[in-house]
Amino acid sequence: MALGVVRTEWLRPYSIACHDVESTGELLEAPSPPDELEAVTKAKILYRSCMNETILEQVDSKPLLNIFRQPEFRWPVVGEGLGGEYQWSEGEWSLLKTLTEIRKQFGRNVLIRIYVSPDDKNSSNYILK
Repeated sequence: MALGVVRTEWLRPYSIACHDVESTGELLEAPSPPDELEAVTKAKILYRSCMNETILEQVDSKPLLNIFRQPEFRWPVVGEGLGGEYQWSEGEWSLLKTLTEIRKQFGRNVLIRIYVSPDDKNSSNYILK
């Protein structure tokens, strides 16, 4: 087979995936009938909010900057250009408090992931991993 020749069966998964994306977009852009499932309606609302470029351009980075204005997230790398009275202090800042706040506010583990799992050596015991 010559270089640059692509067998059509290699492209089938890609074309199916593209078709699925197009179909999903069409589904999410369609008007909501009164008897629509609540989950589908919420998915449409989320999709529209993500696709509304006008609002995204207006909002810009303000939500992220608002997060960085919170004392728990004020780090020296953020700089003092965020305004407010808070001044970063090494003695007052705590990595543990910051990671805890990220977990509380956003439901995300950062740097460290701890979970309970069966022990690899003895599956009847559970350990922290």
